[in-house]
Amino acid sequence: KYDAIFGVTTDYAILRSKLLAETDGSPLSPEQRDRMAFLAKEERADLEKILTPSELEAYDLRSSETADLLRRELAAFKPTESEFRAIFQATNAAEKNYGTYKDRENRSQIGAEILGRAKAFLSPERFKQFRDTTPFGP
Repeated sequence: KYDAIFGVTTDYAILRSKLLAETDGSPLSPEQRDRMAFLAKEERADLEKILTPSELEAYDLRSSETADLLRRELAAFKPTESEFRAIFQATNAAEKNYGTYKDRENRSQIGAEILGRAKAFLSPERFKQFRDTTPFGP
């Protein structure tokens, strides 16, 4: 499976690089953003054909842009592995409602939903630390 995943991710990285080369350093046009979103959707579909749901979740926890961003934003909180998984799952659920967390305009809605969900799986002390040390807090 490793070789298949490597092939898929490499192929899509090449396609994204070609698309970015067309911009000459300029911001992506609406059409180029649509093409980039299409590539992401197709790459995901190809990965879903290779990996089981639990393997896909493990892959996402280690490789997704959301996981990378969460690792940076949760550094001061220092989550345990189980806390990180729960926060990651809460973020994925919120992204289904509001779009990707990496898009700054979606962060306040996603942050509010993550805070609401975190209250259910963190102890009161950890929830206060989470709220006080992350951008999800007030």
